[in-house]
This record gives sequence, C-alpha cells and structure tokens, in this order.
Amino acid sequence: MTKPNKNSRFNHRVSTNALILILLIAASLTGCASQKIIVPPVTNSAAGIHLPGKFVWFDLFTTDMTAASNFYDALFNWDFERTNEDNPAVKTIFHKGSPIATMIGRNGEPGNSQWLSYMSVEDVDAAIQIALNNGGSVYRPARELPNRGRIAVILDPQKAAVALLTSSTGDPGDSAFVSNRWLESELWTRNVNDAVNFYQKLAGYDVSLVDVHETMQYRLLTQKGKQRGGVVEIRWDDVKPEWVPYIAVKNILETVTKAQKLGGSVLLPPDMSVKEGHVAIIADPTGAVFGVQQLR
Repeated sequence: MTKPNKNSRFNHRVSTNALILILLIAASLTGCASQKIIVPPVTNSAAGIHLPGKFVWFDLFTTDMTAASNFYDALFNWDFERTNEDNPAVKTIFHKGSPIATMIGRNGEPGNSQWLSYMSVEDVDAAIQIALNNGGSVYRPARELPNRGRIAVILDPQKAAVALLTSSTGDPGDSAFVSNRWLESELWTRNVNDAVNFYQKLAGYDVSLVDVHETMQYRLLTQKGKQRGGVVEIRWDDVKPEWVPYIAVKNILETVTKAQKLGGSVLLPPDMSVKEGHVAIIADPTGAVFGVQQLR
C-alpha cells in the first residue's frame, strides 16, 4: 500500500489527549441544563430493528464549521441544519432529507478535527463491561440521549476510539448502497490479531481474510453474512490507530480530484494494487480523515 504523503494531515492525527478534549466538549453540550440539545434518531423509520456490529451514525468534530460544511456540501451534496435551539455549534447533516451525521464545532488548532463512528450494540452497559474485560477503557460513560438512545465512547486496547449506541428507535435497515452515503468503517490498527479478537468479543463479528494487496492482508468483519467493516494493519510510525468511516461514491477519480480542488488532502490516492483502485483516503480542509469507495 502507498505510504501517506509526509506533508499530509494523516501524519498529524489527533492525539489521545486532544480526542479526550473533543469528547469532553461533546459531553458538556449534552449535559448543560441551559441548552436544549436536539438530535435526530439514527433512522427515519422507527422499525425497532437492531443490527449489532453495524455502524449506524457518525459525528464530525471540527475546528472550522464553515470550512467543513462548505467542503462536504460541494463534494457530497450534504446539507447542514441547525437543529439545536440554543447551540449554534451543533448541526445535523442531511443527505436528500435523511439525517446521516452530526457536526460539532470545537476550539483548537487547525487540523485537529476527527470523525467518530457509532457502532450498534444490543446493550451499551454490557458492551462496556466486555471492553473493560478485554483491555479496553471508557472515554465517556453510558448516558441516555433523547431521540437517540443510550450511548458511550470507549477506547480499544490500542487507543482507537469508537462510540457504542443502543438506538431507542432501532437501526437503519440493510439496503442497497447509495452514492454519497455511508458504507461502513475501517479500523487502522497496529496489531490486527489483537484488534480482531477484541471486536469479535465486543460485537460478535465473524472474520474472514481478504486479499486486497500483494503485501497486505485485510480482515473483513461481518454479521450474519452482512459486511460491517474491516481491519487493516498500520505500517507507518506516524499514523495512529483510528476508525476511518467510508463514503460510497460513483466515480473515485472524479471524487478525489474534486476533493483536492475544494481544499482537501488526498492521503492515499487510488492504487490499482488495492481494491482495484476503487478506494482512497482523504482529509477534509479541517483535518478530519475519511475514506471513499467507488460503488461497483
């Protein structure tokens, strides 16, 4: 796999302390009695179906809300609406009328922005205990969030952050992938075997080995035959463990070119030796990293 550009933001990822600060800010938003925080459910259709192991929501913590919203609007046709009555630092992200993520503004140096992925679990408190029993730790303890359900944020043994969610209305059902919408999340980690063991116990994943590169093995995470995510080994000293969310696109080359014109950085360009050149890793203008994959 191609090494990330030395000048890219991928080599200056948010440190553990910075991420703790991000999450403390988020917690203060939900815990302030003077502000009424409104978040939408993770699905418009309250079917009550839960799909443990599926990534069902994403939060963008950004140091520049204007730059971030302009970038994603132009690249993916996303809309950003202030759905919190008293808090302009929280906006809901929509795609064609459906809520897909939350953007939360934060203070900090440019580049210290990050996406946080939410994994569906049957029972947040039970999942926390499993994480603790297997070398994980708790960033934010479990709490109830109106319209959303019970949430918590944990660190896996290699310090990659992931949010846990038991939705009060159920999870989005499995359907055909749609361009400019979420696919899944991919874990970049230093010890693939340890990470796989941890998340198998946490979410009950089935794991299969997939060849995506002549020198790299890829672990595919599935639940009852449905693809939920992947695990890949970090081979560079300056890249930290992290869950990287992926977005489906129609044309990978057009997306990468447009992202660069909009001020984003292409950290790993399409490479024919990796998934037939259908994937790329990008940082938005505020430093948040995400992946794009061309629909087949």
